[in-house]
Amino acid sequence: MPYSVENTGLKDVLLLKPKLFADARGFFFESFNQREFEKATGLNIPFVQDNHSLSQQGVLRGLHFQKQFPQGKLIRVVRGEIFDVAVDIRPESPQYGHWSAAVLTGENHHQLWIAPGFCAWLFGAERTGRGDLQNHGLLGRQRRGGDYLERPGYWD
Repeated sequence: MPYSVENTGLKDVLLLKPKLFADARGFFFESFNQREFEKATGLNIPFVQDNHSLSQQGVLRGLHFQKQFPQGKLIRVVRGEIFDVAVDIRPESPQYGHWSAAVLTGENHHQLWIAPGFCAWLFGAERTGRGDLQNHGLLGRQRRGGDYLERPGYWD
């Protein structure tokens, strides 16, 4: 199986660890395989949009969520390191307000599945963190919510 799956302490947030094939030439792994993802997680998620992000060291991007059309995300880092946090903001959830986090790096190749109804933020922990996000819903300005944590007055 190309993935091992770990519980993060929050239902609907999973840490996936792909199987790596390495030798003297380098390495290879399947970063995504729909059938194997479903087999490992039990989730039948139709991913419809891929995004790529670059965050400089010390940058905090966050509290991203979609209220009207909640969006699940599968996140991985291809270079550098990020600290990724998911917070359950589903009012009916017994986990409401609880959070979980994972360190994703270009070396560990781990991936974080964050289900619809969670807000997410990430912190660029290394010089630059480049990451890929697979989304199960289309992203659109009118569909998202959140706050910019570094805006003037946020922490006042």
